[in-house]
Amino acid sequence: MLGGPMLQRAFLATGALDRLELCVVPRLIGSGLPVFPVGPVPPRQPRLQSARALPMGMVMLDYAFDA
Repeated sequence: MLGGPMLQRAFLATGALDRLELCVVPRLIGSGLPVFPVGPVPPRQPRLQSARALPMGMVMLDYAFDA
């Protein structure tokens, strides 16, 4: 499923994610929404599985969530 931080937060809150792929695109101005919400710790913590450098400074991150 493809979605932004709001959709990801909804799935995180219900414990419905087992994997999350993030493509980080660097920005010079502005700010975005944090993917992992600030506040109470979610019941399932993300664990980084891999990180891969892409062209133009982008990074692909693959996270898994423990059961």
